[in-house]
Amino acid sequence: MSKQKYLVVAAIAVFGLFLSATSSQAQTQVFGYPAGGSACAGGGCGGGLSHGAQQRAFGYGQISDRFEVTQEQNSKIYARNEAWPKPFACASRQHYHNLFNPMYDAGWEDQNMLTSVHFDRDGELTRYGRQQISGMMLNMPRARRVIFIQETSNVGETQARAAKVRNVINTWYSQRGGMVQVSNRTPATMNGTTAVNITEQAQSSAPAPVIPIANSGGTVASSIGN
Repeated sequence: MSKQKYLVVAAIAVFGLFLSATSSQAQTQVFGYPAGGSACAGGGCGGGLSHGAQQRAFGYGQISDRFEVTQEQNSKIYARNEAWPKPFACASRQHYHNLFNPMYDAGWEDQNMLTSVHFDRDGELTRYGRQQISGMMLNMPRARRVIFIQETSNVGETQARAAKVRNVINTWYSQRGGMVQVSNRTPATMNGTTAVNITEQAQSSAPAPVIPIANSGGTVASSIGN
């Protein structure tokens, strides 16, 4: 082979090595490892990072993290659908309890309240007041055995009434667990005359009782017998 051919072959080999080095360097910058080599071989990419860190650097770990988040959300949705409707029913029931419980408490407070009609001019309990206390202590549920004293403009008078009621409870109903509290509510009460008028009007407007006759030839006795 002539000297010129050797020079040509040598030039081609040098040029090929140059291209290979250039391509390898470019691929290392883009992908993190040279062409034909293993990922991060010899610490060539990532500076000795762990395999998981190197994956995240190339975006593989981000896809995996998003997949795990999606799986977790799907698991929650599946568990919620499997438990339906109990969790939602409990929440709805609690919501309505929160709305109605204050109304129930106010109704019990009005029911168990002693007003001025239960005390005489000297501040002593009347017979009606003592009967009311007896009915509350004997008939009310234990959680509702709270007697409320209606608050008056005179603080001393209100406290004296409360003391009278406590004395009756401690004397006669100490084992029933009653309590006494002062209330600023005004119970919705009806005048006795109004209540009697309503009852009398209902009775007077009611039609007279009629016994239906089974047939035209029958009698009252036979209709009752049938």
